[in-house]
Amino acid sequence: IGTWNVRSMNQGKLEAVKQEMARVNVDILGISELKWTGMGEFNSDDHYIYYCGQESLRRNGIAITVNKKVRNAVLGCNLKNDRMISVQFQGKPFNITVIQVYATTSNAGEAEQFYEDLQDLLELIPQKDVLFIIGLYTWTSQDGQHRNQIDYILCSQSQRGSIQSAKTRLGADCGSDHELLIAKFRLKLKKGGKTTRPFRMGKTRHLFKKIRDTKGTFHAKMGSIKDR
Repeated sequence: IGTWNVRSMNQGKLEAVKQEMARVNVDILGISELKWTGMGEFNSDDHYIYYCGQESLRRNGIAITVNKKVRNAVLGCNLKNDRMISVQFQGKPFNITVIQVYATTSNAGEAEQFYEDLQDLLELIPQKDVLFIIGLYTWTSQDGQHRNQIDYILCSQSQRGSIQSAKTRLGADCGSDHELLIAKFRLKLKKGGKTTRPFRMGKTRHLFKKIRDTKGTFHAKMGSIKDR
């Protein structure tokens, strides 16, 4: 599983991204700052792309791209808005949901709306799903003088044992100043086709609270580093 801020995506860059996915063996890739308009899904050679952007403006925009290895395990997607999207995969013994987010904003109102939208999306995810939240967040220092964009791959504590490695691929190139972040997990997928159980609320409320708490702790730590 990987996440990458591509800083806009034209046809040529899409081909470069697909080549890099194959080269470094990424099955599921979340993409930030796509800058496409509209929403939808389409096939591109051996890859399938789910994307969501603004209606007319070419700003923000995200996507999740999967290769043919995992395409048949896809159960569905939720094209929430130009800052978050999710895809559910049929797994064994539990299904897997990947949420790609683009959380960069310096506007307090937009930031609050982002977390409200994320909570809404989390509440639609079945309680037993293995959940990954990947993408780009922005940290701003307390004095407002410093802003950093940080890429994350988040999973629950219960899935820590399935993590085999996590690293950035410095050699990956798509014309972006952001590095490709990937994490290797040992998870089982199987072909879709079975009817999934209805969405329901559950532990996602607790996970959302932990995301907010982690964000606050990270801001405090980064602030103390800058103060030094």
